[in-house]
Amino acid sequence: MKYLDQEPIVEKVKSSINKNNALSLVVFTDSNLDNLSYCKGIKKINDREHYIKDVEIVDITKEQSLQKYTKGYKVFIMNSIVNSDVIKDFVNSNSHICYSEIMKCNKITPTPDAIVDTIKYYYKTNDLSGLVFTVSNRSELIGKPLVDKLINLNATINWIHTKTNAYIRERCFNESDCIITAAGRANTFSLNNNIKKQLIVDAGINVVNGKVCGDWCIDKLSTFENITITKNPGGIGKLTTYELFKSISLI
Repeated sequence: MKYLDQEPIVEKVKSSINKNNALSLVVFTDSNLDNLSYCKGIKKINDREHYIKDVEIVDITKEQSLQKYTKGYKVFIMNSIVNSDVIKDFVNSNSHICYSEIMKCNKITPTPDAIVDTIKYYYKTNDLSGLVFTVSNRSELIGKPLVDKLINLNATINWIHTKTNAYIRERCFNESDCIITAAGRANTFSLNNNIKKQLIVDAGINVVNGKVCGDWCIDKLSTFENITITKNPGGIGKLTTYELFKSISLI
């Protein structure tokens, strides 16, 4: 097993960000440690590199009203709270904000963009014809736009999720050239065998005992010579943050 060096992709995305010191971003999250860890990463990068005026992190479980964020902000919503009643009410009463562009126009899809850029970099092509991908995520902000983007690049897709049984999941993994997971379940996935060269894109963000880790059991992958996997932390999550700044600077 070896780790994929994504720094060239990060530098390319960073070079395309239009800085805007008049722009403020609010990130809606909950008190989940995985989400908070990622949100703090967004703020930390902006505090250091100053892409926009400021980043405000709002825990919707503690905030009394979200309506003060309807003007003067771009809004980014963590995937796991998309279907919460608080967020649905906010979106329904403020259809003009950035969130509606994420959901209805697919203009802001930073995690799928980071995954696709990584895949194109690894395979050195924009045409994924003949390659089989397994995607483990079916959410509105990651899985669905990601599958659309991969199909548009002529990829063949296995689409699995938390209700897919272990036998089918293993079969999909075995036949795939690339496996993409964003399950948010620490150290969950592994391979029983490795019969072909595979890229694993680990987009899960999990915090265990105060440390960030991905969805895959790295120890169980380490003996497979044909595996290349994205770093976690420091891989898709990091690139996603720069993709986010790039996307909001273009709206």
